[in-house]
Amino acid sequence: MNCNIRSSILICAAFIAIQSLFVPAYAQVGTATLAGTITDPSNASIPNAGIILEGIETKSHRATTSNAAGLYVIPAIAPGVYQLVVTAPGFSGKSLTGISLLSGQSSTLNVALTVGKQS
Repeated sequence: MNCNIRSSILICAAFIAIQSLFVPAYAQVGTATLAGTITDPSNASIPNAGIILEGIETKSHRATTSNAAGLYVIPAIAPGVYQLVVTAPGFSGKSLTGISLLSGQSSTLNVALTVGKQS
């Protein structure tokens, strides 16, 4: 009977050791975060600007708006190459392409809009 308990403990310990080998590999798979401030030509913040992040390869879309201070944050972005489109009433829209985001990366991308018709 003592031998059975000892064998069970060894089997459980081996199982736990094998499972722990997979945790570091899983932890390396992560996401990126993109944040910034939307401003006008005088560097004043633009609240409620529309922000769309589109995956170039995946065609996935993430949308948000800037807050009262012109700040925006897009968390949990899959690694890849993206296009950012920013629009606001009374301003010309702006499109930025080739934004490469890597796993675990936190990037800041400030965008200055010019006064004009919304495009």
